[in-house]
Amino acid sequence: MKYESIEMIGLSGVGKTTMFYNLGDALFQDLGIYSTVHPINPSKIDFFFETTLLTIKTIISFSFLRSLFDLKLLDYISLLMKLGYRIASIKMRDLNSLVYLRDSGVLMPLISAVIDDKLQINKGLLYKILSNIPLPKYVYCVYDSPDSIYNRFITREKELGNKIENYALSDFENANNFVFELVEMLKNMRVNVVVINKNKDLDNFRGRPLKLY
Repeated sequence: MKYESIEMIGLSGVGKTTMFYNLGDALFQDLGIYSTVHPINPSKIDFFFETTLLTIKTIISFSFLRSLFDLKLLDYISLLMKLGYRIASIKMRDLNSLVYLRDSGVLMPLISAVIDDKLQINKGLLYKILSNIPLPKYVYCVYDSPDSIYNRFITREKELGNKIENYALSDFENANNFVFELVEMLKNMRVNVVVINKNKDLDNFRGRPLKLY
């Protein structure tokens, strides 16, 4: 299932928000008319329903025993809840025109789970999850070197007074590999993907369309 939506993905600290502010409408200039929407809180009933439905669908799509092994439900329940929350939020909007889901898409929780929760999401599990969530029509993926992103992330979190002891460069390297697996899988599922190299593509971005895969 695909929605008339745009999502921007990339590692935490790559500069997605800054890019959106700096480029404005030029970022999505090839997509025509769109609007930007911010996160909304779904009802507890909708949140519980979508989380339960996603969990059941994911389990059924595997064999039951394999699901328990691969999902390790107690370890992955936080991810399933975050996805259920985002799905409920999207469905509440009843989207009928193209929108940019700012900080409210379904893909970033997957990337954040690899960094924050150290989850291992293999290709089989990733495919099953993507097959059971509402995918965006367009995805803009911003990337940079993992070490540069890690350094920016640590600096930002320190300034915000957040704990940084649980983060290591290896977390961002693992997540970087995961992002490219995610991008390839999205392409195979016929999602339109734009990959933006932060250090190369942005220098001449304004007025120049990027390649849509």
